[in-house]
Amino acid sequence: MVFPLHYSVLLVFTAFSLFMNVYGHLGFNLFSPEQLDRAPLRWFSHTIHHSWHHRHQRGNYGFYLLFWDRMMGTYKPSS
Repeated sequence: MVFPLHYSVLLVFTAFSLFMNVYGHLGFNLFSPEQLDRAPLRWFSHTIHHSWHHRHQRGNYGFYLLFWDRMMGTYKPSS
């Protein structure tokens, strides 16, 4: 590797990436709407957000964080 990186950091990032990928494609939320409105869940992309992206092919491009969609004007509410 080019960058010095502890193996535990790589392991945590890989596990988080796998979880977010599976969670994003489930098709249903694991959390209630009330939970999704509270920090820290309101900062992360969720299943409905990602499904809207696949259904409409415009907006909601963020993979992990909703921050980027909100900042760039591509955030589309799921409802």
